Amino acid sequence: MNTNTIRYFGLVLFTLLSSHTWAAPAPSADDYYQAFSHTIIESDLTDQAEYEDQPYLECDKKFTACQTQNEIMLQALDELAISGDPIIQEKVAAFALAHRSRFVELGEQLQLYVTLKQTHAPDAAGEEANDWLTKLENQFDGSIKLQNLDTRSLHTVFSYKNIFSGFQWALLRQRALWGFSDKTPLLKNQKAKLATPTVIHDLVFVEPNLTHYHNGEFAAHPRVYMFCRQDRSYPCLMVIKEPNGGLHRLADHTLWSQPSLGFSRHHKNYNQSNGNTPAGVFRIDGPMTDTDRSFAFGKFGRLMINMIEKSGDEELQKSLLPPSSQNETWWQEAVVARDMGRGLFRIHGTGVPSMPGTHFYPFVGTSGCVAKRENNYDGVKYVDQRLFLNELMVASGFSPTPENELKIRGLLYVINLDNNHGAVTLEDLARFGIR
Repeated sequence: MNTNTIRYFGLVLFTLLSSHTWAAPAPSADDYYQAFSHTIIESDLTDQAEYEDQPYLECDKKFTACQTQNEIMLQALDELAISGDPIIQEKVAAFALAHRSRFVELGEQLQLYVTLKQTHAPDAAGEEANDWLTKLENQFDGSIKLQNLDTRSLHTVFSYKNIFSGFQWALLRQRALWGFSDKTPLLKNQKAKLATPTVIHDLVFVEPNLTHYHNGEFAAHPRVYMFCRQDRSYPCLMVIKEPNGGLHRLADHTLWSQPSLGFSRHHKNYNQSNGNTPAGVFRIDGPMTDTDRSFAFGKFGRLMINMIEKSGDEELQKSLLPPSSQNETWWQEAVVARDMGRGLFRIHGTGVPSMPGTHFYPFVGTSGCVAKRENNYDGVKYVDQRLFLNELMVASGFSPTPENELKIRGLLYVINLDNNHGAVTLEDLARFGIR
Protein backbone atom coordinates (compact mmCIF):
# COMPACT_ATOMS: atom_id res chain seq x y z
CA MET A 1 0.00 0.00 0.00
CA ASN A 2 1.59 3.31 -1.02
CA THR A 3 1.79 6.34 1.31
CA ASN A 4 -0.99 8.17 -0.50
CA THR A 5 -3.39 5.22 0.03
CA ILE A 6 -2.31 4.94 3.68
CA ARG A 7 -2.88 8.67 4.12
CA TYR A 8 -6.38 8.55 2.57
CA PHE A 9 -7.73 5.51 4.40
CA GLY A 10 -6.07 6.64 7.62
CA LEU A 11 -7.91 9.96 7.52
CA VAL A 12 -11.21 8.14 7.02
CA LEU A 13 -10.49 5.75 9.90
CA PHE A 14 -9.43 8.61 12.14
CA THR A 15 -12.70 10.40 11.57
CA LEU A 16 -14.64 7.23 12.42
CA LEU A 17 -12.59 6.32 15.49
CA SER A 18 -11.69 9.70 16.97
CA SER A 19 -14.30 9.33 19.72
CA HIS A 20 -12.39 6.36 21.20
CA THR A 21 -11.76 6.80 24.96
CA TRP A 22 -8.37 5.82 26.35
CA ALA A 23 -7.60 4.65 29.88
CA ALA A 24 -6.47 7.44 32.21
CA PRO A 25 -2.67 7.55 32.52
CA ALA A 26 -0.81 7.44 35.81
CA PRO A 27 -0.13 10.78 37.53
CA SER A 28 2.29 12.71 35.34
CA ALA A 29 4.54 15.74 35.55
CA ASP A 30 1.77 17.74 33.85
CA ASP A 31 -0.72 16.60 36.50
CA TYR A 32 1.67 17.67 39.25
CA TYR A 33 2.29 21.03 37.58
CA GLN A 34 -1.45 21.74 37.44
CA ALA A 35 -2.13 20.49 40.96
CA PHE A 36 0.71 22.52 42.44
CA SER A 37 -0.29 25.68 40.54
CA HIS A 38 -3.87 25.25 41.78
CA THR A 39 -2.61 24.83 45.35
CA ILE A 40 -0.72 28.15 45.18
CA ILE A 41 -3.65 30.01 43.59
CA GLU A 42 -6.07 28.71 46.24
CA SER A 43 -3.65 29.11 49.17
CA ASP A 44 -4.20 31.34 52.19
CA LEU A 45 -1.66 34.16 52.33
CA THR A 46 -1.83 34.12 56.12
CA ASP A 47 -0.67 30.51 56.49
CA GLN A 48 1.83 29.41 53.85
CA ALA A 49 3.17 26.76 56.24
CA GLU A 50 0.12 24.58 55.54
CA TYR A 51 1.44 23.46 52.13
CA GLU A 52 1.96 19.71 51.71
CA ASP A 53 3.57 17.88 48.79
CA GLN A 54 1.31 16.48 46.08
CA PRO A 55 1.80 12.90 44.79
CA TYR A 56 4.16 12.74 41.81
CA LEU A 57 5.84 9.93 39.92
CA GLU A 58 9.54 10.61 40.48
CA CYS A 59 11.91 9.78 37.66
CA ASP A 60 15.39 8.35 37.37
CA LYS A 61 17.64 11.17 36.15
CA LYS A 62 20.27 8.63 35.14
CA PHE A 63 18.23 7.39 32.19
CA THR A 64 16.06 10.35 31.25
CA ALA A 65 16.05 14.15 31.23
CA CYS A 66 12.76 14.27 33.13
CA GLN A 67 12.22 16.90 35.81
CA THR A 68 12.40 16.46 39.56
CA GLN A 69 9.52 17.60 41.75
CA ASN A 70 11.40 20.75 42.72
CA GLU A 71 12.09 21.60 39.07
CA ILE A 72 8.40 21.35 38.22
CA MET A 73 7.52 23.51 41.22
CA LEU A 74 10.03 26.16 40.14
CA GLN A 75 8.64 26.19 36.60
CA ALA A 76 5.07 26.54 37.87
CA LEU A 77 6.03 29.27 40.34
CA ASP A 78 7.83 31.21 37.60
CA GLU A 79 4.73 31.24 35.39
CA LEU A 80 2.53 32.34 38.28
CA ALA A 81 5.05 35.03 39.24
CA ILE A 82 4.76 36.67 35.82
CA SER A 83 0.99 36.20 35.57
CA GLY A 84 0.27 39.88 36.15
CA ASP A 85 -2.26 39.05 38.89
CA PRO A 86 -1.13 40.92 42.06
CA ILE A 87 -2.90 38.52 44.43
CA ILE A 88 -1.35 35.43 42.84
CA GLN A 89 2.03 37.16 42.77
CA GLU A 90 1.78 37.91 46.50
CA LYS A 91 1.00 34.24 47.15
CA VAL A 92 4.02 33.16 45.11
CA ALA A 93 6.24 35.57 47.04
CA ALA A 94 4.87 34.30 50.35
CA PHE A 95 5.44 30.68 49.30
CA ALA A 96 9.00 31.39 48.14
CA LEU A 97 9.96 32.96 51.45
CA ALA A 98 8.16 30.38 53.61
CA HIS A 99 9.39 27.27 51.80
CA ARG A 100 12.79 28.18 50.39
CA SER A 101 14.50 25.72 52.75
CA ARG A 102 13.05 22.77 50.79
CA PHE A 103 15.14 23.86 47.79
CA VAL A 104 18.51 22.62 48.96
CA GLU A 105 20.71 23.10 45.89
CA LEU A 106 22.21 26.53 45.28
CA GLY A 107 20.93 26.62 41.69
CA GLU A 108 17.37 25.98 42.87
CA GLN A 109 17.70 28.68 45.54
CA LEU A 110 18.93 31.18 42.96
CA GLN A 111 16.04 30.33 40.63
CA LEU A 112 13.52 30.65 43.46
CA TYR A 113 14.96 34.06 44.34
CA VAL A 114 14.53 35.11 40.69
CA THR A 115 10.88 34.03 40.92
CA LEU A 116 10.44 36.07 44.11
CA LYS A 117 11.81 39.21 42.44
CA GLN A 118 9.64 38.69 39.34
CA THR A 119 6.50 38.93 41.47
CA HIS A 120 7.22 42.59 42.27
CA ALA A 121 5.26 41.90 45.46
CA PRO A 122 6.05 44.00 48.58
CA ASP A 123 7.72 40.97 50.21
CA ALA A 124 10.17 40.77 47.31
CA ALA A 125 11.88 43.97 48.46
CA GLY A 126 11.62 43.37 52.20
CA GLU A 127 14.30 42.71 54.78
CA GLU A 128 13.90 38.92 54.62
CA ALA A 129 14.43 38.95 50.85
CA ASN A 130 17.51 41.16 51.21
CA ASP A 131 19.00 38.85 53.85
CA TRP A 132 18.35 35.89 51.54
CA LEU A 133 20.19 37.61 48.67
CA THR A 134 23.20 38.21 50.92
CA LYS A 135 23.28 34.51 51.84
CA LEU A 136 23.07 33.54 48.15
CA GLU A 137 25.94 35.88 47.34
CA ASN A 138 28.08 34.28 50.05
CA GLN A 139 27.17 30.75 48.89
CA PHE A 140 28.01 31.59 45.28
CA ASP A 141 31.32 33.10 46.38
CA GLY A 142 32.09 30.02 48.49
CA SER A 143 31.31 27.67 45.61
CA ILE A 144 33.72 29.57 43.36
CA LYS A 145 36.46 29.16 45.97
CA LEU A 146 35.70 25.45 46.35
CA GLN A 147 35.51 24.99 42.55
CA ASN A 148 32.15 23.20 42.82
CA LEU A 149 29.73 25.59 41.11
CA ASP A 150 27.06 23.70 39.13
CA THR A 151 25.91 24.77 35.68
CA ARG A 152 22.42 25.71 36.92
CA SER A 153 23.87 28.23 39.38
CA LEU A 154 26.24 29.61 36.77
CA HIS A 155 23.63 30.10 34.08
CA THR A 156 21.03 31.52 36.46
CA VAL A 157 23.39 34.25 37.63
CA PHE A 158 24.48 35.00 34.05
CA SER A 159 20.93 34.84 32.62
CA TYR A 160 19.43 37.24 35.16
CA LYS A 161 21.98 40.02 35.38
CA ASN A 162 19.13 42.46 36.03
CA ILE A 163 18.33 40.63 39.28
CA PHE A 164 21.84 39.63 40.36
CA SER A 165 23.11 43.15 39.77
CA GLY A 166 25.60 45.51 41.33
CA PHE A 167 29.37 45.54 41.59
CA GLN A 168 29.73 42.47 43.82
CA TRP A 169 27.69 40.21 41.50
CA ALA A 170 29.55 41.56 38.46
CA LEU A 171 32.82 40.66 40.20
CA LEU A 172 31.53 37.19 41.04
CA ARG A 173 30.53 36.64 37.40
CA GLN A 174 34.01 37.61 36.25
CA ARG A 175 35.61 35.19 38.70
CA ALA A 176 33.18 32.47 37.59
CA LEU A 177 34.21 33.01 33.96
CA TRP A 178 37.87 32.56 34.86
CA GLY A 179 37.22 29.32 36.68
CA PHE A 180 34.28 27.69 34.92
CA SER A 181 34.03 28.85 31.28
CA ASP A 182 35.17 25.39 30.21
CA LYS A 183 31.96 23.94 31.69
CA THR A 184 29.83 25.41 28.93
CA PRO A 185 30.73 27.37 25.79
CA LEU A 186 27.58 29.48 26.18
CA LEU A 187 28.40 30.92 29.60
CA LYS A 188 29.85 34.30 28.64
CA ASN A 189 27.20 35.70 26.29
CA GLN A 190 24.49 33.01 26.64
CA LYS A 191 24.08 32.85 22.86
CA ALA A 192 25.01 29.95 20.60
CA LYS A 193 26.78 30.46 17.29
CA LEU A 194 24.57 29.93 14.28
CA ALA A 195 25.09 26.70 12.40
CA THR A 196 27.10 27.06 9.18
CA PRO A 197 25.56 26.06 5.82
CA THR A 198 27.69 22.90 5.79
CA VAL A 199 26.51 21.94 9.27
CA ILE A 200 22.87 22.49 8.31
CA HIS A 201 23.24 20.44 5.12
CA ASP A 202 24.99 17.61 6.97
CA LEU A 203 22.41 17.60 9.74
CA VAL A 204 19.77 16.51 7.23
CA PHE A 205 21.81 14.49 4.73
CA VAL A 206 24.64 12.87 6.74
CA GLU A 207 23.36 9.97 8.80
CA PRO A 208 24.51 9.65 12.43
CA ASN A 209 24.77 6.14 13.84
CA LEU A 210 21.59 6.13 15.90
CA THR A 211 22.31 2.65 17.25
CA HIS A 212 24.65 4.26 19.80
CA TYR A 213 21.75 5.91 21.61
CA HIS A 214 19.74 3.55 23.85
CA ASN A 215 20.51 0.54 21.66
CA GLY A 216 18.98 2.16 18.58
CA GLU A 217 15.63 2.91 20.23
CA PHE A 218 14.98 5.78 17.79
CA ALA A 219 16.67 4.41 14.65
CA ALA A 220 13.39 3.11 13.22
CA HIS A 221 11.43 6.31 13.78
CA PRO A 222 11.14 9.61 11.88
CA ARG A 223 13.25 12.68 12.52
CA VAL A 224 11.63 16.11 12.50
CA TYR A 225 13.71 19.19 11.65
CA MET A 226 12.41 22.56 12.80
CA PHE A 227 14.26 25.45 11.12
CA CYS A 228 13.90 28.83 12.83
CA ARG A 229 15.14 32.39 12.80
CA GLN A 230 17.20 33.48 15.77
CA ASP A 231 14.39 35.97 16.38
CA ARG A 232 11.76 33.47 17.42
CA SER A 233 8.85 35.83 16.94
CA TYR A 234 8.96 34.69 13.29
CA PRO A 235 7.46 31.27 12.44
CA CYS A 236 9.76 28.30 11.91
CA LEU A 237 9.32 25.57 9.29
CA MET A 238 9.27 21.80 9.86
CA VAL A 239 10.20 18.96 7.54
CA ILE A 240 10.25 15.22 8.31
CA LYS A 241 12.85 12.60 7.44
CA GLU A 242 11.63 9.03 7.20
CA PRO A 243 13.47 6.13 8.87
CA ASN A 244 14.75 5.00 5.45
CA GLY A 245 16.70 8.27 5.13
CA GLY A 246 14.44 10.01 2.58
CA LEU A 247 12.67 13.29 3.14
CA HIS A 248 8.93 12.84 3.70
CA ARG A 249 6.92 13.83 0.63
CA LEU A 250 3.31 14.25 -0.38
CA ALA A 251 1.53 12.21 -3.04
CA ASP A 252 2.72 14.60 -5.76
CA HIS A 253 6.33 14.13 -4.56
CA THR A 254 6.63 17.66 -3.22
CA LEU A 255 8.40 18.06 0.11
CA TRP A 256 6.07 17.94 3.11
CA SER A 257 6.51 20.99 5.33
CA GLN A 258 4.52 22.81 7.98
CA PRO A 259 5.03 26.07 9.90
CA SER A 260 5.51 26.02 13.66
CA LEU A 261 6.51 28.49 16.37
CA GLY A 262 9.08 28.32 19.18
CA PHE A 263 8.36 31.75 20.71
CA SER A 264 7.79 32.47 24.40
CA ARG A 265 4.64 34.45 25.07
CA HIS A 266 6.50 35.82 28.09
CA HIS A 267 9.23 37.24 25.81
CA LYS A 268 11.89 35.23 27.67
CA ASN A 269 15.01 33.61 26.24
CA TYR A 270 15.73 29.88 25.99
CA ASN A 271 17.91 30.05 29.12
CA GLN A 272 15.07 31.27 31.32
CA SER A 273 12.13 29.35 32.71
CA ASN A 274 9.12 29.50 30.35
CA GLY A 275 11.33 30.99 27.62
CA ASN A 276 11.68 30.24 23.89
CA THR A 277 12.01 26.64 22.72
CA PRO A 278 15.77 25.97 22.91
CA ALA A 279 17.72 24.99 19.81
CA GLY A 280 19.01 21.45 20.06
CA VAL A 281 18.00 17.80 20.01
CA PHE A 282 14.86 16.40 21.63
CA ARG A 283 13.24 12.98 21.88
CA ILE A 284 9.65 12.72 20.67
CA ASP A 285 8.26 10.38 23.32
CA GLY A 286 4.72 9.92 22.10
CA PRO A 287 1.36 11.64 22.50
CA MET A 288 -0.56 12.63 25.58
CA THR A 289 -3.93 10.97 25.17
CA ASP A 290 -5.97 13.45 27.20
CA THR A 291 -7.43 16.46 25.39
CA ASP A 292 -9.36 17.82 28.36
CA ARG A 293 -7.59 21.20 28.27
CA SER A 294 -8.43 22.03 24.68
CA PHE A 295 -8.53 25.81 25.22
CA ALA A 296 -4.90 25.84 26.36
CA PHE A 297 -3.50 22.99 24.27
CA GLY A 298 -5.91 22.47 21.38
CA LYS A 299 -8.32 19.74 20.36
CA PHE A 300 -5.66 17.26 19.26
CA GLY A 301 -3.15 15.23 21.25
CA ARG A 302 -0.03 16.94 22.55
CA LEU A 303 3.29 15.34 21.67
CA MET A 304 5.77 14.99 24.53
CA ILE A 305 9.28 16.16 23.68
CA ASN A 306 12.09 15.58 26.15
CA MET A 307 15.68 16.72 26.17
CA ILE A 308 18.54 14.25 25.89
CA GLU A 309 19.85 13.17 29.29
CA LYS A 310 23.19 14.35 30.61
CA SER A 311 26.30 12.29 29.84
CA GLY A 312 30.08 12.72 29.96
CA ASP A 313 31.11 15.34 27.39
CA GLU A 314 27.51 15.10 26.11
CA GLU A 315 28.39 11.91 24.25
CA LEU A 316 24.72 10.87 24.06
CA GLN A 317 23.83 14.18 22.39
CA LYS A 318 26.70 13.81 19.97
CA SER A 319 25.65 10.27 19.04
CA LEU A 320 22.49 11.79 17.52
CA LEU A 321 24.44 14.33 15.44
CA PRO A 322 26.61 14.02 12.32
CA PRO A 323 30.35 14.69 12.87
CA SER A 324 30.21 18.29 11.58
CA SER A 325 27.76 19.26 14.36
CA GLN A 326 29.40 17.56 17.29
CA ASN A 327 31.86 20.34 18.16
CA GLU A 328 29.48 23.17 17.26
CA THR A 329 27.42 25.12 19.81
CA TRP A 330 24.08 25.52 17.97
CA TRP A 331 22.57 22.54 19.83
CA GLN A 332 23.84 23.51 23.27
CA GLU A 333 20.90 25.79 24.03
CA ALA A 334 18.95 22.64 24.90
CA VAL A 335 21.83 21.46 27.12
CA VAL A 336 21.76 24.73 29.07
CA ALA A 337 17.95 24.63 29.33
CA ARG A 338 18.10 21.03 30.59
CA ASP A 339 20.78 21.84 33.17
CA MET A 340 18.68 24.79 34.39
CA GLY A 341 15.79 22.41 35.08
CA ARG A 342 13.50 23.33 32.19
CA GLY A 343 11.07 20.72 30.93
CA LEU A 344 7.44 19.89 30.13
CA PHE A 345 8.09 20.69 26.47
CA ARG A 346 5.26 19.69 24.16
CA ILE A 347 4.13 20.17 20.55
CA HIS A 348 0.51 21.30 20.50
CA GLY A 349 -2.16 23.56 19.07
CA THR A 350 -4.35 25.84 21.16
CA GLY A 351 -7.83 27.26 21.52
CA VAL A 352 -6.37 30.59 22.63
CA PRO A 353 -7.01 33.22 19.94
CA SER A 354 -4.07 34.71 18.06
CA MET A 355 -3.67 38.48 17.92
CA PRO A 356 -3.40 40.10 14.46
CA GLY A 357 -0.48 42.41 13.89
CA THR A 358 2.22 40.16 15.35
CA HIS A 359 5.06 38.58 13.36
CA PHE A 360 3.67 35.15 14.20
CA TYR A 361 -0.06 35.59 13.50
CA PRO A 362 -2.05 33.28 13.40
CA PHE A 363 0.14 31.42 15.91
CA VAL A 364 -0.01 31.84 19.68
CA GLY A 365 3.14 32.05 21.82
CA THR A 366 3.71 29.42 24.52
CA SER A 367 5.77 28.89 27.68
CA GLY A 368 8.43 27.01 25.73
CA CYS A 369 6.43 24.44 23.80
CA VAL A 370 6.36 24.19 20.01
CA ALA A 371 3.11 25.78 18.81
CA LYS A 372 0.88 24.74 15.93
CA ARG A 373 -1.84 26.82 14.29
CA GLU A 374 -5.40 26.08 15.28
CA ASN A 375 -8.82 27.79 14.98
CA ASN A 376 -10.32 29.87 12.16
CA TYR A 377 -8.43 32.89 10.84
CA ASP A 378 -9.14 34.97 7.75
CA GLY A 379 -11.48 32.32 6.36
CA VAL A 380 -9.04 29.43 6.89
CA LYS A 381 -9.65 26.60 9.37
CA TYR A 382 -6.32 25.45 10.82
CA VAL A 383 -5.91 21.92 12.21
CA ASP A 384 -2.12 21.75 11.91
CA GLN A 385 -1.55 19.50 14.92
CA ARG A 386 -3.97 16.90 13.54
CA LEU A 387 -2.21 16.99 10.16
CA PHE A 388 1.22 16.82 11.80
CA LEU A 389 0.29 13.76 13.86
CA ASN A 390 -1.12 12.08 10.75
CA GLU A 391 2.01 12.73 8.69
CA LEU A 392 4.24 11.40 11.49
CA MET A 393 2.24 8.18 11.41
CA VAL A 394 2.48 7.95 7.62
CA ALA A 395 6.23 8.67 7.76
CA SER A 396 6.50 5.82 10.28
CA GLY A 397 4.74 3.45 7.88
CA PHE A 398 1.49 3.41 9.87
CA SER A 399 -2.07 4.21 8.87
CA PRO A 400 -3.12 7.37 10.72
CA THR A 401 -5.50 5.89 13.31
CA PRO A 402 -6.00 6.56 17.03
CA GLU A 403 -4.32 3.24 17.88
CA ASN A 404 -1.26 4.05 15.77
CA GLU A 405 -1.02 7.56 17.15
CA LEU A 406 0.09 5.99 20.43
CA LYS A 407 3.10 4.51 18.59
CA ILE A 408 4.52 7.86 17.49
CA ARG A 409 8.17 8.25 18.49
CA GLY A 410 11.04 10.11 16.92
CA LEU A 411 13.66 12.80 17.23
CA LEU A 412 13.24 16.57 16.91
CA TYR A 413 16.07 18.87 15.85
CA VAL A 414 15.46 22.60 16.43
CA ILE A 415 17.92 24.74 14.46
CA ASN A 416 18.38 28.50 14.25
CA LEU A 417 19.24 29.26 10.61
CA ASP A 418 20.09 32.96 10.60
CA ASN A 419 19.27 36.46 11.83
CA ASN A 420 16.94 37.28 8.94
CA HIS A 421 13.44 38.62 9.46
CA GLY A 422 10.30 36.88 8.24
CA ALA A 423 8.90 33.38 8.47
CA VAL A 424 11.21 30.57 7.35
CA THR A 425 10.22 29.36 3.87
CA LEU A 426 10.98 26.46 1.55
CA GLU A 427 13.16 28.86 -0.44
CA ASP A 428 15.32 29.30 2.68
CA LEU A 429 15.73 25.54 3.00
CA ALA A 430 16.51 25.10 -0.70
CA ARG A 431 19.78 26.99 -0.12
CA PHE A 432 20.96 24.00 1.90
CA GLY A 433 19.79 21.42 -0.62
CA ILE A 434 16.60 20.67 1.34
CA ARG A 435 13.99 20.56 -1.38
